Amino acid sequence: KTKYNGLTIAERDAKREAQHYRCYLCDRHEDEVGILHNDHDHITKVNRKMLCAVCNRGLIDSVDWHMRAASYLLEYEDVLSNVS
Repeated sequence: KTKYNGLTIAERDAKREAQHYRCYLCDRHEDEVGILHNDHDHITKVNRKMLCAVCNRGLIDSVDWHMRAASYLLEYEDVLSNVS
């Protein structure tokens, strides 16, 4: 009956296993990043994918923010490609 962001421990563990214990965004394994977190929409409470703590903290429930962030990074893509 214990819940973990709306999931039972068994449901959480099944989601972790289904993702092969890898963060959905950065693809790092739990051995590297620690146990995955159940990402969910804070308004609707809809569960999404399992993420590592770094990726989970980096998410903001705003598609507009992410589009602006992607656009911002793309502005510097040429600069970054010349660094390596």
